[in-house]
Amino acid sequence: VPRRCIKLASSHISDSLTTILNQLLQQGVVPDILKISKITPVDKGGEITDPFNFRPISTLSTFTQVLEKLVYQQIINYVEKQNILYECQLGF
Repeated sequence: VPRRCIKLASSHISDSLTTILNQLLQQGVVPDILKISKITPVDKGGEITDPFNFRPISTLSTFTQVLEKLVYQQIINYVEKQNILYECQLGF
């Protein structure tokens, strides 16, 4: 579903969408349909006939992106509340 459609319908679907996303978070399961992404090859330079000169960019559905943002925010809130990240921590 295109973002524009979701944005236009947001006032009508927000309650239902919130319920669905909360259920997914409580169950801890992401349905397979939300794991499907569109892969776009991006040229890194060089000969375009060489597949190694491309890198894949995965685009997830709008609903999956919303779910990711919710999970991210919950993790950040927990980490900050528990004070478990060090100021000098970088990378992974």
